Amino acid sequence: MVISTSNFYQRNIDNFSRQSAEINNIQVQASSGKKDLSLAENLTDIDNLNAAEDHKAQTMQFNKNATIVSSRMNEIDSVFDQLHNVASRLLELTAQTGSPFVSDENRKLFAIEAAGMKEELFQLANQVDSKGDGMFSGLSGGRAPFSLNNHGVITYDGSGANKSLQVSHDTHLRQNFAGDDVFLNLGTDSNKFSVFDAVDNFVDSMNF
Repeated sequence: MVISTSNFYQRNIDNFSRQSAEINNIQVQASSGKKDLSLAENLTDIDNLNAAEDHKAQTMQFNKNATIVSSRMNEIDSVFDQLHNVASRLLELTAQTGSPFVSDENRKLFAIEAAGMKEELFQLANQVDSKGDGMFSGLSGGRAPFSLNNHGVITYDGSGANKSLQVSHDTHLRQNFAGDDVFLNLGTDSNKFSVFDAVDNFVDSMNF
């Protein structure tokens, strides 16, 4: 899940080093008097210096964006690990209920545990990042994209759009996962349901 940017970083570092060397060489020559960067005689060097400075600033911004994306993906990856653990436990409970030896008392205990999983999923869905923004808010920037009403129904209040940052001239990296895509997009195109619905259905089945 974590995006690897090692190759990207290395390419940018190499470019950055080369550009810095070129800039420093021109600047040293100018400061030492070996090169007079007058507009009339050294227009090409001045243009090259300005272009190198611009490219240097752009490369630094690309590196900054890549760092932001990598950090963001690490935070989201941690949440996905927790979601995986909850889903695995729910599958275990589902498998256990298929046994003819499960008592009514055990089924009630399964229902209680599953209800706790729904609460855990709800908290993970509203997890915030290091800046305090909801990880699954989409473009809304809301702190808590999911809300729970008095009837136990969970709804999504965030934006369904994804965000990305430019990390090179021709590459944008996704930096978020919208909550409706992660938690509300189970099933088929004609029969969508949420992970919260799945847990509710399991709890209801345990109470029959």
